[in-house]
Amino acid sequence: MPFGPKNAQAFYTAMMQFLRDEWSLLFNETRHIISLTNSSAKVIYNDCIIIDDILLFSNYTPTLWYYFSCVARVFTKYRFSFKIGKYDFFKDRVEYIGHDLTANRNCPFRSKFSLIQDWPLPPRGIFLLFCIGLYCFYHTYFPWFETNIKPLR
Repeated sequence: MPFGPKNAQAFYTAMMQFLRDEWSLLFNETRHIISLTNSSAKVIYNDCIIIDDILLFSNYTPTLWYYFSCVARVFTKYRFSFKIGKYDFFKDRVEYIGHDLTANRNCPFRSKFSLIQDWPLPPRGIFLLFCIGLYCFYHTYFPWFETNIKPLR
């Protein structure tokens, strides 16, 4: 059975990659249909897939609609369905996999700021070691990490 508890994630990820390859090929073969005469800038389009979340983006609206139609055609071919209630179109800010994606820059979720600021002190010392381990994992991203962590050791 290809979709069991041990290999469900790998199977699902491989299936989504197969579908992505198919809709990308369909889009690249037929993108000449889109009228790009109104746009003087370079048209950017792409997608990002994390397990079951698909993010489609473009800086030109007709390209985005056509790219979405290619995804819809591939999903229709294999009889997949969309949950329309989960879809958002043309938002200024998108929360996606721990980040806020905007036209200007990407940053951590706004909703995570209060979570970090209101983080309670660890009740036992072992939890402090877990926190230090997490910081050690991200030490290359923190300036002066070793200097700041020294009093906690």
